[in-house]
Amino acid sequence: MLTQHDMTVTFWHRLQAGASGYCLKDVEPERLYTAVRSVNAGDAWLDATIASRVLKHYSAAAQQSNVAKCCS
Repeated sequence: MLTQHDMTVTFWHRLQAGASGYCLKDVEPERLYTAVRSVNAGDAWLDATIASRVLKHYSAAAQQSNVAKCCS
């Protein structure tokens, strides 16, 4: 998916719909080429901005889970 939007909600909806790659519209041509080749080869590819949000989301979820286990 190539988009001008970096909204987190849009990203999650696209992943749920089956997107294997996500690039922002301002991606450098070389990075876009790499992304397309990676997805074509069966890998996943995320723009660094989006990947950072995914990692923060799962890190926060893991911390909440650990707090819930600790205090229940």
